[in-house]
Amino acid sequence: MTKIANFFVCHNVKAVLGVLSVRAAFVELFTDRKFEINMMSGRSGKIKAVKSITSKQTSFEGSFSLLFVEPHHQENPSEKWDFLCFHDDAEGTVCIGDASSKDKDLAKWSADILKKLGRNGVASDYAYAYRETIPFGQAYSVGVFAEDDLHPITDFATAEEISLWLKNGRFDAQHKKIRDVFRINMFSDSLYKNIAEFCGNTSIYVTKSEDLIHPMHIMECSLLERNEVRMILKSKGVLIAAPSVLPSSQI
Repeated sequence: MTKIANFFVCHNVKAVLGVLSVRAAFVELFTDRKFEINMMSGRSGKIKAVKSITSKQTSFEGSFSLLFVEPHHQENPSEKWDFLCFHDDAEGTVCIGDASSKDKDLAKWSADILKKLGRNGVASDYAYAYRETIPFGQAYSVGVFAEDDLHPITDFATAEEISLWLKNGRFDAQHKKIRDVFRINMFSDSLYKNIAEFCGNTSIYVTKSEDLIHPMHIMECSLLERNEVRMILKSKGVLIAAPSVLPSSQI
């Protein structure tokens, strides 16, 4: 059976001490959950983002990952981990995966991660959280398509849809375009100014995490609300994703 996990992803990451700050935050996340770091990859970053629909192999050069994997799953860690922290320094991306969490309150779970990142000098303009299958959800964080039981390649009708999906894979910091609308969406003050203007007429409830070192606006959306906000932001040129080619089932 395909394993499900919570995923937290942030882009345009800025860290006071660079990689050292990120690593310190990761260690705190492991310690807090009483997990040992029993597998890791160095700056070569061989996290193995499983099958890709691109012919080009993603190297993850300048990245690293820390994992907790049950002993009986260590022959295939890329699909069987219980807790994962991944940092791509070149892309400024952090991904946290938690397959052990019984907490389906993604807003609470995400706020806890934001606190630990902030406490260690790691900040971001844009973050989001979702629940997904491990192969797909892990690869999605870095813009790679990973086929699994719930995400067959046959979901795409044409090569054009595949191309559109791949173009959705990055946050455009320069033009302040967000990647998609997720169950949990987190924006810095500067980015939120660009989003609030277009979502003011919706029923979406947004909170601000004033208790964080770097406060973030947290927007939680149901599936119906996600589709509504997608259409609004796409029409205003703020959304990268194509609403007709959704990136995931977001369980």
